[in-house]
Amino acid sequence: GNSSHASQNCSGNGSFARLIMRPYSRSSVAGSGQPGVSASRRLAASRRLARRLEEHVAGLESNGWQHLTRLGIDIAEVQCGYDPQQVLQRIRTAFGSELAFVELDALNIFPFAGSDPRQSEQWGLQKIGTLEAWGSLQTGGSTPQPVTVAVIDTGVNLQHRDLRDRLWTNPGEIPGNGLDDDGNGLVDDVHGYDFHN
Repeated sequence: GNSSHASQNCSGNGSFARLIMRPYSRSSVAGSGQPGVSASRRLAASRRLARRLEEHVAGLESNGWQHLTRLGIDIAEVQCGYDPQQVLQRIRTAFGSELAFVELDALNIFPFAGSDPRQSEQWGLQKIGTLEAWGSLQTGGSTPQPVTVAVIDTGVNLQHRDLRDRLWTNPGEIPGNGLDDDGNGLVDDVHGYDFHN
């Protein structure tokens, strides 16, 4: 049933909370990651986990389960009327040993600290209004939406001071070991993959 404690407000605006998690496959040992685990094994582990969570954890939306095959992660929606933090805690308590991680999906907006002394010379950023868009997000002028940014170019300086602390890091990959740890067909794709070289 619905809980009487703090719950998310879903009425009228269609908002909801999501949980992101990665189950261990049966062939992996908790804490060791999932090197070499096939996509079909990850999907099977995902389906088993989804059934068990829906049976044992109140507050998960039965139609709100997604498996992202290439990433090997699952996304579960929390039902309106349930406190997402408490649902998260119940999953961690009951199923934590079966999960590489589980966390609430969260929007992260990093302050734009124009630290690049040559920023004014980057005509492309000016042309598409990047600075104005960023300012609008920071002042609350528009509602931010989740965005995944991929750079399709001949390279990115991963050590650039404006990027190095903001880069997406693949949790399933061990840097520099020359192996495809997450089983997606790409070796050492820690911050994406260099298809050029």
